[in-house]
Amino acid sequence: MRLGIFFVVLFLANVKGQGNGWASCFGDYESLLSANVVASGLGSFIQGEDFTYTTAICSTWQNFASGSCYQVQCTQGLSNLVCTNAVTYVRSIDSLGNACTGSGTNLHVFDLNNVPFNQLGSDGASCSGGFDVSYTPVDCIASGLVSGGIKVGLAPNQVDPWCPSFTFSNVGDSGGLYSVSVSPDGGSTWYPFKRNTGNGARWDCAGGAGNYLGQSLSFSFVSCATSSLPSSCVSSGNTLVVPNFIPSNWCANQGSPCTSNSWQASNNFGSTSNALTDEGLSANSSSVLNDERHLDSIYVALLVIASFCVVVLLVVIIFQLKKAVLTERP
Repeated sequence: MRLGIFFVVLFLANVKGQGNGWASCFGDYESLLSANVVASGLGSFIQGEDFTYTTAICSTWQNFASGSCYQVQCTQGLSNLVCTNAVTYVRSIDSLGNACTGSGTNLHVFDLNNVPFNQLGSDGASCSGGFDVSYTPVDCIASGLVSGGIKVGLAPNQVDPWCPSFTFSNVGDSGGLYSVSVSPDGGSTWYPFKRNTGNGARWDCAGGAGNYLGQSLSFSFVSCATSSLPSSCVSSGNTLVVPNFIPSNWCANQGSPCTSNSWQASNNFGSTSNALTDEGLSANSSSVLNDERHLDSIYVALLVIASFCVVVLLVVIIFQLKKAVLTERP
């Protein structure tokens, strides 16, 4: 019985969900939009990119957590700052200078843009001080941080037409990407791309794999499981396939580096629309495939089972205690 209780407690302690830490204020991330300098690699070269509700996250998690979304609430003001009891949502786009060390409120987890920061806490000044926070990874579309289809962009002066890199934004589901594959032949052959070690939203081709220049390119994405973030990115099992996402003249100048550009599909993880819209692209077919159950539902099911086990164990313990008392009576 003691062994059973131990494993139940161990399981509950490892179920992903709410985290705790403290948050500071970065300042105005919107002022960096056109500079293209945040650690995720995102910037104004992707049409419609918005840094209002964004944050930096501690550096250990930044790369694979790029684009992921969080519900954040102030739990305790630091210095003279007072919590407002508001709840807000932010998307991870940048890296803090510190690693993700410490536990609980000793972990400096976020450096928030000034808008969400001032919604959560106030000391009469703009973007100063800090506060303890609770945070939960959330679905980016449900939280309102993402709308419409997934976006792909060519970063300025960075894209080799023969072995290209692509930057992705406006990602649904958790907002984080577990894998990206690209097909230059309409989906007959897929080449896995690898996440750039410096810019988490940028994915690079594997040298010598594929012939991309002058081809219409299809993309296949797998998202990170929401419940695994931000400390890890495991596959959600949710796959988004966008055939012929970008046209054959995607590298407009046909040379290196490719001219910067961006495109947006009209669908995303969890949507079913088939049209593709962007600056001048015609409609194309796309589909969302959900081949495996989302890991979040598995976590919930396991949590329910574990909770039931705890109740059963408590009933058994109470029964045994009552039995022992009755036995000891003269």
